[in-house]
Formats: sequence, structure tokens, C-alpha cells
Amino acid sequence: MKKFLLTIAMVAFGFAANAQKAGFNVGADVTYNFDAEVFGLMGEANYLFEVSDEFRVGPAISYQYAFGKDIETALGTISVDGSGDFTAAGAARYDISEQFIIGADLGYYFDASSFYYRPLVGYRLNENTVIQLALPSSDASNSLSLGVMFGL
Repeated sequence: MKKFLLTIAMVAFGFAANAQKAGFNVGADVTYNFDAEVFGLMGEANYLFEVSDEFRVGPAISYQYAFGKDIETALGTISVDGSGDFTAAGAARYDISEQFIIGADLGYYFDASSFYYRPLVGYRLNENTVIQLALPSSDASNSLSLGVMFGL
């Protein structure tokens, strides 16, 4: 797994070495975890290097917090605390038109010790704002997120 992540990082930084323009982005998402049936919040940041007019790659980090919930059982109510998960990934974005973006993040959930992947589609509202729909997933869980990214 470590070799795989190192390979992703080297590819991302190799593309970055040839890039001429760069961009820092931050965002926030509302998430729903299908497996645990809980909502959560995610904050994210990436630094994308322009490989071509349509394609960008770079490192990305995020922190996802899943809210706790009460579970009804035959023996009574069990309270499950909320939990957070930090991820580090390589990110790629491709502009399929002036407004629509597709992309993916590949990396690692540190707290869950599992592989992380996040395919996404985005709609550019203006030069610095993108609404995005993503499917953050891991070896252990699958989620849906809706959020906004801001270019700084």
C-alpha cells in the first residue's frame, strides 16, 4: 500500500514539475455515509498544477467528520459517538467543458487505515467557485457528498 501511495505522489509531483500555473482550492461538503447511515461534514484543500488547459493534478487533503447517532435495539438505545477521518491523496481534474469538470482523488484514510478514492463531477459557477458532487469511498465505507470549492 505504501508503494502504491508513493507512486501516486511521484506521478502527481512529476506532472507538477512541468506545470506552469498553479491553484490553491478549499472547500466544504455535506456527506452521507450509506453504511453507517449518518450525515457528516468534510473540509478539503488541494493545490492543483496545470498540466494543460483542461487538466490539473496535485496533492489534496481532507478531514471528514461523521455525526454520531442513537441505535435502537431490543436491549435499549445504544449511542454511537461521532468520528473523524483525515485523508491525504493525489487529485486530478479535467475540464470537459467551460462549466463541467470531472475528477478523482486517490489516497489513504489515516484513522481507518484504508485506501481512499473519490470520483467527482463539478459545475463551475464562475472562475473561482465550483459546486461538486462526489462519492468518497474506502475499503470500509461508501458515501455521497455535495459541496462547494473555492479557488484562492
